[in-house]
Amino acid sequence: MQKYQEHLPEHGKEFFIDRYLRILEQKNYDQSKINMFREYGNVLWENVKNLPRGYSHGDLHRGNLLRTTTGKYYILDFDTSSYAFPLYDIMIMCNSTDYFNLNENGYENSKNTYESFLKGYKKYRSLSEEELNSFYDLIAVYHYQLQATIVEIYGLNCIDVEFLDNQLNWLMKWREQCSEGLIT
Repeated sequence: MQKYQEHLPEHGKEFFIDRYLRILEQKNYDQSKINMFREYGNVLWENVKNLPRGYSHGDLHRGNLLRTTTGKYYILDFDTSSYAFPLYDIMIMCNSTDYFNLNENGYENSKNTYESFLKGYKKYRSLSEEELNSFYDLIAVYHYQLQATIVEIYGLNCIDVEFLDNQLNWLMKWREQCSEGLIT
């Protein structure tokens, strides 16, 4: 897609973090919890904001790959394509966490998938140290982005306080794992 000539929407902090924070405000979610989301979102954004930009599919998970009977692969679902972080696609493809319940295996499975993916990927493209290390921050950014997208599609009433609390808990546990040095 490097040669794609059409205009793509540019996605930055507004898309990845701030949309979700506005939704939390609209839901009249507890302000102290919104502040926790905001503070972590700001930390995450500081960690990823300078990553290289370019074409990003935006939803490049295994379900959007079609393998034909002849062994050819096709990528589907380009509605979230944008000018953003190409590494975001790698993160989505390699993310093996459970979106709803953080478990210890999710980190290890994601790490193993990412490391395996990089063995082949690095034969064709190089990644900076900053890009390599941002994988785990992008997993957390994905929670903000995907939750905002879900609410935009299904409406404010598709989530409740319990769900928001679970998302906050997921992110805080993930942050704790990262700060404990589990992520290298």
